[in-house]
Amino acid sequence: MSRGGEFVKDMVHMHSFLAAQKRILSAECFTNMLEAQAMSFGKRLDTLSGSISCGHCLHRSAAQTPARRPLQCLHGFANYLTEAEIGILQDQTTHDSVKLQCLVNRCVALGLHLPAEGTVKHIIASACDLQGLSAANADAKFRALQEFKVQLKARIKHMQRLPMDLHLAKYPADPNDLPQELYSAAYGYLAFA
Repeated sequence: MSRGGEFVKDMVHMHSFLAAQKRILSAECFTNMLEAQAMSFGKRLDTLSGSISCGHCLHRSAAQTPARRPLQCLHGFANYLTEAEIGILQDQTTHDSVKLQCLVNRCVALGLHLPAEGTVKHIIASACDLQGLSAANADAKFRALQEFKVQLKARIKHMQRLPMDLHLAKYPADPNDLPQELYSAAYGYLAFA
């Protein structure tokens, strides 16, 4: 492999490493690490300047980085619930963990795999509005929100990704306005009930 190719490969690996470190380090520590890596790569780039152009190197690095899927927004989550799901949520004898699993199942069926934080809060608030979750105070709502996110992440972790054309960044207010393939996946079983 050429020196330029090794440089690009190292940049891709460093990008992955820094993305992981950003989640676990303090802002100050991460900034210091980022500056040190930038200086290091800058020196390497200066030594390569005779054999490879910077623009070509950065273009190849960007081309190798996969595009991130946008976070998904949905407002009016109660419109997307079926009568059976509303029944489960309103049943006072059903445990909250079962109700959260019901919400997770609906999100997975809808292809709502990367909900924005506001959407997650809206989903939990919708469940509370239906008297579905016994989240009496802010702490209980926060715990329900965190548990929902953990369950959703665990559920989609090993699932196959939806095609990009079915990954909606913004969901319509009415489920009937969903793309046909998503609607069929989410509600198709109701036609046979």
